[in-house]
Amino acid sequence: MTGAPPRAAIHVAVIGLGAIGREVLKAVRARPSLALAGVYDPAFVGQDAGAVAGLGPLGLMVAPSLEAALAKADVALVLTLSDVAEMVPIVDAAGAAGVDLISSCEELAYAELSTPAL
Repeated sequence: MTGAPPRAAIHVAVIGLGAIGREVLKAVRARPSLALAGVYDPAFVGQDAGAVAGLGPLGLMVAPSLEAALAKADVALVLTLSDVAEMVPIVDAAGAAGVDLISSCEELAYAELSTPAL
């Protein structure tokens, strides 16, 4: 019995490099089943994502745009905002790129109640 073939890594984009985003980036790097595909935070554009997160250089620069960070991702981990209205452009960009999205935005759990106008 040879077992199941190895699974391809899930390509992850980390959006937001605040305190939570930096820790999530470290966690992504620690998981062999995940591959860091892109990183975006307007405050750190052009800087090495690993250096920003305190891991040392990874050779992956913080992308100049959200779209660039999503370009090679299967899933985006969004660790930026807590306001649904501010999240809409990020959700739209991920949808347009065919990228699944997981967010720490608490209000997305009940968006129809927190932001009924949307």
